[in-house]
Amino acid sequence: MTTKITTPTFRLWRQRLGLSQRQAAQELGVSLDWVKTLDAGRRRGAERSVRVPLNRRTRLAMAAVEAGLEPA
Repeated sequence: MTTKITTPTFRLWRQRLGLSQRQAAQELGVSLDWVKTLDAGRRRGAERSVRVPLNRRTRLAMAAVEAGLEPA
């Protein structure tokens, strides 16, 4: 199952945890470009809030980071 996240929801999550874009990318195991694209609300050249699919691994990583779990 794929869940989608919106730009404001992701930005709020990142800011609430005090993570920079680079830190969020590292913690989630995604590219910095992915984080920048979602954070800025840009996708395929359109400037707006976007809904980006999150795979299970990324959803679990976001929950783990929020819970304060350290990587193994």
